[in-house]
Amino acid sequence: VSATVATIAYASGINPIHFWMVTLVAFELGYLTPPVALNHLLTRQVVGEAEVLAALEEEGTFYQRHERILMPLIAMGISLLLVAFVPLFFYA
Repeated sequence: VSATVATIAYASGINPIHFWMVTLVAFELGYLTPPVALNHLLTRQVVGEAEVLAALEEEGTFYQRHERILMPLIAMGISLLLVAFVPLFFYA
């Protein structure tokens, strides 16, 4: 998908480094979040069932239970927006 979109982006005058940085962050964000979440599936296989069950038994609010994944997702989402749109303000 990205190779076909890359030719269109290059023809539109988008810097190749900028395009691939946005693509890389967007792909990783997609791998971390549902419905794909491939990184979570692989991590669960490596960590093992005992650690997963211990995590499920944690108590607290939703944020307290999931802050280890929410904070990186929020940071990656903000960085994706910054990398994608801040250059428009400087080079447009």
